[in-house]
Amino acid sequence: MSLKSWKQLRVLLIIGFYYLTILITTANGDTVLDDQFCQIYYTLEGGDCEALRSTVRSEVRGNGTPTLELGNKDTQPAMVFLHGWPDTSALWANQFEEFCGEEKEFFCVAPSWIDFHPDYPLADESKLFFSAQREDFHAVIEDLNLKDITFVIFDFAVMIGSQMIYFYPDLFKQVIVMDIPMIGGVNGTVYVNEPYGDEMIKTLLPYQQNNIDAFLTDDDEVMMHSTNTTPCADCRIAPNASGVGARTGWPYYNLVRTDPTWTSDGFDVPLDEWELSMMPSYPDDLPLLYLYASEIFQSPMFFEWIDKQGDNDGRSSYMKIDDSDHWMGIRQPMVVNNKIAEWIAAALSTTNETSSSSDLSPSNNVDVATTDTDPTTDTDSTSAVTSNNNNTITDQTASPSSVPKEEVFSSSGSGSSTTTVLGSISSKVLLFVSINIVISAYIK
Repeated sequence: MSLKSWKQLRVLLIIGFYYLTILITTANGDTVLDDQFCQIYYTLEGGDCEALRSTVRSEVRGNGTPTLELGNKDTQPAMVFLHGWPDTSALWANQFEEFCGEEKEFFCVAPSWIDFHPDYPLADESKLFFSAQREDFHAVIEDLNLKDITFVIFDFAVMIGSQMIYFYPDLFKQVIVMDIPMIGGVNGTVYVNEPYGDEMIKTLLPYQQNNIDAFLTDDDEVMMHSTNTTPCADCRIAPNASGVGARTGWPYYNLVRTDPTWTSDGFDVPLDEWELSMMPSYPDDLPLLYLYASEIFQSPMFFEWIDKQGDNDGRSSYMKIDDSDHWMGIRQPMVVNNKIAEWIAAALSTTNETSSSSDLSPSNNVDVATTDTDPTTDTDSTSAVTSNNNNTITDQTASPSSVPKEEVFSSSGSGSSTTTVLGSISSKVLLFVSINIVISAYIK
């Protein structure tokens, strides 16, 4: 065998070992699906999470990204969910119940961030950049051949999701953003987070500084100081971690690292020309729904921008979710689900893209407002929803630890069925067998 053939064989063996590791670690189930989906994130009263979980598939897509999936990608429109920190793809359990599956409207996929799944090997540190993360998420979409996507992004995923919208605008039909504005700034001037190393760390919120420190020192205990109010505070999230894991701090380090700065990693637009804080520009014709609950992160400039965007596309709007902290999809799942369903159904009815918008009607009855056409509507005490397009939020100094930790209704279960587990690893088995066939050919 030639030297070139040996090098090719070595590459194939490495790839084969990687997927064999994935196969072994997932053969006994998926921690995110089996231990977090129902026990931590499913909070719909009267629902049957175990039945839902038995239909959800754990897969590996694109560049090796673990996903949770439900529905038929070939016959249903796509809904893509990106979670934030310190959560996992199981965050979207309540939304999977409402929108996903062959009996519902959408095929849904929720991929994991790099090193946010405990069952998979640690990624090489060269992967821990925003650019690599958006490429991995894009690879999932390409693998599934999705288009006309309803894109749901929460928390830190708003950063990556914004960048994906900028680089791949034709993939998306509508966007739902949760609790993190795409614009920060004052006096009409957009603030772009230009990294400048250690000095910038001092300007971040205390928990963000702590996350960077935990990541740089690889200290799982330090990371735990930031997670006391989070739903999955006691979860194991990063590979080989005790608890959430220091490794999950890598997105925060990207805010300040300069090798390269995130604003120069793939972007060729000068910062003084950026129209938003997380991306250079946003498509004029891409509708956006913004749902928010916390006050600490909000920017009046973003609300003003949404008003203008709504004038362009006829749909963009925002709504405050009351009686919730940052994790509104868990604390107020019915309110969030109803608002998303109303917003999507209204567009379908207007454009006649479907014979009836009733398919998107919420599966559980709840007394909520059915329209947000009046931007000055006051709080509806029965629905815990406020829609106010003139709202100005100025309190951006509170600490996340000041938000009271609320009780979460949990539905415990014993795990996914054997059929689901076997189905979730079938693609891995086929891939591993294929790799070994190629390896055998090289050896011969």
